[in-house]
Amino acid sequence: MKEYTGTIVFITHDKRLLENVADVVYEIRDKKINLKH
Repeated sequence: MKEYTGTIVFITHDKRLLENVADVVYEIRDKKINLKH
C-alpha cells in the first residue's frame, strides 16, 4: 500500500491501525466531518 497513489476507504475502530497506515483521516461524528492528521 505504500506505493499506491489512489484513495483507500476503510472503516475501523482500531486507532493504532489508523496511526500506522493512514496519512489523512476524516472522522464522522455528530453529523459532521472532521479532518484529522
